Amino acid sequence: MWIHRPQKETQFIDNLLGLDRQVMIVQGARQVGKTCFILHALEQLQDYPQLKINLLYASTMNLEGQNFMGRDFVGLAAAGEDFIKNLRLHFGDFERLAKPALIFIDEVDRFPPVLEFVQTLAEYSRHFKFVLTGSNLENIRMQNAATGRRQYFDLYPITFSEFLNIAKPELLTYY
Repeated sequence: MWIHRPQKETQFIDNLLGLDRQVMIVQGARQVGKTCFILHALEQLQDYPQLKINLLYASTMNLEGQNFMGRDFVGLAAAGEDFIKNLRLHFGDFERLAKPALIFIDEVDRFPPVLEFVQTLAEYSRHFKFVLTGSNLENIRMQNAATGRRQYFDLYPITFSEFLNIAKPELLTYY
């Protein structure tokens, strides 16, 4: 069952669209629902071009009806040149995008070189808004990922008030 978190979702969307030469890193405990939360929030932004990447997989994969590019889309170039080249192939001329493209990269901890691309990716923030997440990001050292180019968004398990918003009154009476 999906638990809608409207306040958190609004905060996420505002932070994402407000990125300025930064990438957003969504962090939180394993299995807290980071990926589902991001995918649901992105559904609210269907008028923006979007791309989803899952670095757990080597190539394109369809997961629960969502198409995700794999590690091959990102490439291996140290400053992200291959990635930027593939973004150009995928979206065309950056300058022609009516709105910035939203790029969600999941399982970043499975391919840490992506974190080194942060500097390069952030420079394209007029054209792209990047969201990165992974369950073990806190265990990875970001040695060359420029400080100040990352904005963190914390996602915790639902609060009691969020639970009360979705709970059926008869269940609460029962408990």
